[in-house]
Amino acid sequence: MHPIAILWYVAVAQIPAPQGEWPVYGHDAGGSRYSPLTQVSRTNVRELRPAWVYRTGDLLHDRSRFEATPLMVDGTLYVSTPLGRVIALDPARGRERWRYDPRVDLHGDYGDFTNRGVSTWLDSRGGPGAACRRRIFVATVDARLIGLDAATGRPCADFGAAGTVDLTRDLRNAPEYAGEYEVTSPPAVVGDLVIVGSAVADNHRVNAPNGVVRAYDARTGRERWSWDPIARAPGMPGAANAWSVFSADPERDLVFVPIGSASPDFYGGARAGDNRWANSVVALRASTGQFVWGFQVVHHDLWDDDVPAQAVLLTLRRGARAIPAVAVGTKMGHVFILDRLLARMRVALRHAARGAGQPEEPVFAVGELRVDRERRRVHVGEREVHLTPLEYKLLAALVRHAGKVLTHGHLLKEVWGTHAVTQTPTLRVHMTQLRHKLERDPAQPRYLLTETGVGYRLRAE
Repeated sequence: MHPIAILWYVAVAQIPAPQGEWPVYGHDAGGSRYSPLTQVSRTNVRELRPAWVYRTGDLLHDRSRFEATPLMVDGTLYVSTPLGRVIALDPARGRERWRYDPRVDLHGDYGDFTNRGVSTWLDSRGGPGAACRRRIFVATVDARLIGLDAATGRPCADFGAAGTVDLTRDLRNAPEYAGEYEVTSPPAVVGDLVIVGSAVADNHRVNAPNGVVRAYDARTGRERWSWDPIARAPGMPGAANAWSVFSADPERDLVFVPIGSASPDFYGGARAGDNRWANSVVALRASTGQFVWGFQVVHHDLWDDDVPAQAVLLTLRRGARAIPAVAVGTKMGHVFILDRLLARMRVALRHAARGAGQPEEPVFAVGELRVDRERRRVHVGEREVHLTPLEYKLLAALVRHAGKVLTHGHLLKEVWGTHAVTQTPTLRVHMTQLRHKLERDPAQPRYLLTETGVGYRLRAE
């Protein structure tokens, strides 16, 4: 079961929140994750002790992951679980006040079985004590947007159909199976709009479900606007979806959307050009969905280099000038600091564009390497290396084709099969695992694994 352990409440920032509250995923709309509270400091943090532990009851071995950030609003702690359940807790004692279960279909083939949190909205038209005056919004892994009464946990009957909006409707490319189109992050709330993205299986087919960003009326659940990162036309790829957390600048009517790769993510032959605005951070007019600016961190991605993190809004000071900026983290380890209003680059480590034609770069060197295929054992020198079945299949493929460049698509198909990649981490993660298990900095390397723009090659030295 997934436990929630509370040591102390720490948490503030761009858009001021009431003292001691944490009303948004990143504390404030700009994702600062900063708290001005001072009771816990460097001098006493070592004295913290668990105050209580609450167990959610969600337990799905090897499928679900607990990644939620709870909200603290109006004296109640709201948390979601991988199964989309929403739980309201007494923050002082950890006692359950209410629980809502959306009854997610557990038979779906979900590639990322998680839920990162909920969002909240206060209806300025509702009087104190009115039903659903404060609402909790949860977007589930089976692609539903649900509005709940924060006081009772009951669905708000005037939102969508009895409290629910089906997010799989009106997509250009409809999902082929349950789990091809998901939502795993909390929606952004700007004014009276609830803005939501999606998580798409972007290696299943070229015309995957489109990664449309949509805004819904927080009262009625009616769609107010939609924006698609890639122009939709016959033959165009799908995905380019925004699965991570959005940031917002309500004063400037902006929402900042981190966007992933187009489909298929590891093969660019089916999607010519830069694939804008995939692999980008994009600023939209929050009230209308109008495109304001975009910054693409990878052109024509071949590595599934989604923009994976919430953009952080900050003020960059250059002498006497205060520049509204946004910080964009990437999977490549690069951080871009952009002018929040113009998308002008203020600070950048390097503009990354990966693709074919790049020189080979060493990944790791290995000394004497022996692969016993009959007993599926691997030795480096005299040391036996214990690999997982998946890691063994990956290494065996490289050894079997030693000297040849194996493209990412070749390795993915040979190791995971045609469709199973939708349920596995990226290829580079497994290469990193192999590196940690095999590398021993030999004085006279026997094998060198090199990386190119399109794949890997194991060659004898």
